[in-house]
Amino acid sequence: MKSTFKAFLSIMMVLSLVLSFAGQQAQAAGKLIISEYIEGSGYNKAIEIYNPTSEAVDLSTYSLVNFVNGASETTGTVAELKLSGTLAPGDVYVISHQSAAAEILAQADLKTGSTAVNFNGDDTLVLFENYNATTKTGEVNDSIGQVGVDPGTAFGTTTSTLDMTLVRTAANLTGDTDIHNAYDPAAQFTALPKDTTSELGTFSAQVTPPAPEVPQAEYHVNVVRVVDGDTIKISPSIMGSDTIRYVNIDTPETYHLTSYDPALIDTDLDQNQKYHGEQAKKALNEMLAPGTPIAVKVNPDNITDAYGRILGQVIRESDNLNTNLEQVKLGMASTYFIWPVANMDDYNMFQAAVAEAQANHLGIWQTEHPLKELAFEFRARYDKKGLQRYVGDSETKLYYAPEDFAKVPVERRIFFAQEEAIAQGYKVAPDTTLPTEPTVTPAKEMTIQEARTAGKGTNAIVTGTVTAIDGYNIYIQDETAGMVVRSKTVKPAIGDVITATGTTTEYYDLYQVETEDVKVTGQKTVQPSVTALDQIGEDTEAEYIAIEKVKVESVNTYNEYTVSDAAGHTFLVKTTQPLEIGATYDRIEGVVTYSFNAYKLLPTSITKVTEVPTTEVPTTEVPTTEAPTTEVPTTEAPTTEAPTTEVPAVQHDVRGFVFFDQNSNGKFDRPDRKLKNVKVDIYQNGQLVKTVKTDKDGRYSVTVNEGTYVLKFDAPGNLVETFANQTSDDLDSDIKDGKVTVNVTKDMEDVTAGFAKNIGKFYK
Repeated sequence: MKSTFKAFLSIMMVLSLVLSFAGQQAQAAGKLIISEYIEGSGYNKAIEIYNPTSEAVDLSTYSLVNFVNGASETTGTVAELKLSGTLAPGDVYVISHQSAAAEILAQADLKTGSTAVNFNGDDTLVLFENYNATTKTGEVNDSIGQVGVDPGTAFGTTTSTLDMTLVRTAANLTGDTDIHNAYDPAAQFTALPKDTTSELGTFSAQVTPPAPEVPQAEYHVNVVRVVDGDTIKISPSIMGSDTIRYVNIDTPETYHLTSYDPALIDTDLDQNQKYHGEQAKKALNEMLAPGTPIAVKVNPDNITDAYGRILGQVIRESDNLNTNLEQVKLGMASTYFIWPVANMDDYNMFQAAVAEAQANHLGIWQTEHPLKELAFEFRARYDKKGLQRYVGDSETKLYYAPEDFAKVPVERRIFFAQEEAIAQGYKVAPDTTLPTEPTVTPAKEMTIQEARTAGKGTNAIVTGTVTAIDGYNIYIQDETAGMVVRSKTVKPAIGDVITATGTTTEYYDLYQVETEDVKVTGQKTVQPSVTALDQIGEDTEAEYIAIEKVKVESVNTYNEYTVSDAAGHTFLVKTTQPLEIGATYDRIEGVVTYSFNAYKLLPTSITKVTEVPTTEVPTTEVPTTEAPTTEVPTTEAPTTEAPTTEVPAVQHDVRGFVFFDQNSNGKFDRPDRKLKNVKVDIYQNGQLVKTVKTDKDGRYSVTVNEGTYVLKFDAPGNLVETFANQTSDDLDSDIKDGKVTVNVTKDMEDVTAGFAKNIGKFYK
């Protein structure tokens, strides 16, 4: 829609496609279709809409609608983007996120920050004609996903709505108009690698899938940011992953605490771990600034870990510094070798470095504030998984039980599975007692309640209906109880009846069956059971319940809202969908989970109490007549008060985001990132009226009455506010002294706050 050349291409496409796909055209007559879908890195998100008809289409009656995280017509977040303009026959209309890469923006007809375009792999997109925002219905032209279903991370597997570019195939030019049926993108789309943009802006339906990428021994990329002492983000991606996990080393962890207390780093294991983790992260940040060119050396035969991260050594190209080795030399990391060891020369080099760092009492080996637990030891305790691997001594060729790791000096440790150690010629250490292999009993069919009471380690076959999906956790329920099935590969839909065969265990104290042996056997609807707050506990763990008439009292930094009922009982509701502090919610449906020593509700549906305007009953005075006197009698005319109706206040939404201004230029651009869990206080006339927090995408939204408000943003961590008003309103920071005043007379977008590193007060 942007050039004469594009119009020429459109004409040529019409001629070829009308002839080639006459059958499909007849089926799709009068319908627009989604011809390309991009869900890539960061804000690389775009939708291409194609007109397969022989007539121009007025887009003003069309809307792109995002049903977020399994939302439906009645529950959850639903975002509409209204379209405009005219789409010529055979032409395409491209919608992109306003912060997408330049090559995407160059093809976009509409650039926007709307939630409708800020989609993820688990969201459902629908192209509606004549959309009704109240009922969330309309004439469906095409869709990607399944309304009312949250698949966990994505729809599809090898052809997926996550981290891929999808291009419509020639075999199917008919839109998917059933938005509630099971969805697999492979039926309509060809999958291209993450961030592929070469097909955007034109549509030929003749895309050939690329050959599978062959792992290389070395890649050249740039640093985006440091995650922790042994993990970084990169661009461009390698084999579809933008995360590098350093090999051969292990630095202390940082994920368990937001900060550490200096007074506790020598007495508290968690505080001690966090302290050393932050020192390791700081050291790596000093080596690798954003944008630093690096070489990533990998083992092509073992390029990723179980989390999809690239395993590699990171070499700074400017001076050939091996940053993995440097972290060990500085004492920021211990060595960490898991068999098979790819290169014994590397092994000897790294182990010599850790021995020297120990001898010099550097970093984690210092005498003043030494590291109390090595990172793998900390994870075993904190994550409650225990020590998993046997420990081999590369010098003596003896191996020890996992809990006896300290009997092997750090500079001689290799971690094995027991069978691997034996295969490499290692012998059991004389003073080591190895655990005996448990007797395996065949899996037995049982109800969920029977599986729950059988205890950990039971081989069970359970059948139940899927009520919710949270990451790898699949919540199921039968007539007796609820339970979690934990699977990293199986992706059923809500309402599927599944049979899972596996071993019962606990993960973070949440009872579950851990297995990849899951089969879908049917479909069924489960209704939530209304439950009082004081009745939620172990007996209702993993069950689908509803709580009613609860008031939101407060929220913590983990998006856990404390709600109370009329009896004063309280409970936690964990959700990234902002709840209004002080508001009463009529009904919240969800599943009961357990983590960090507390039961919580994971909502699937939230219904807020709607205040109905009240109308006063009109009153009429009875006419009074005075008794006659010598004067002419007078009669007062009856007086009637006009009925008064209380008009509800006009409300508007105020939205925006909070970002980390990494290059301190006062605007949101690369390599900046948005910040989650930032508190925003809303004041009117000096009084706090509402508090919200930014969601996982760094965005917030609050509904207020018309009027003037002050929005105050809490500075995250050690950051300070950046420059204000440096560029267009949708990309700059609006705050000064942590706050901004807004006069709300309509919906307001992009009331935004930016924060940067504390390098002194900003002046400009």
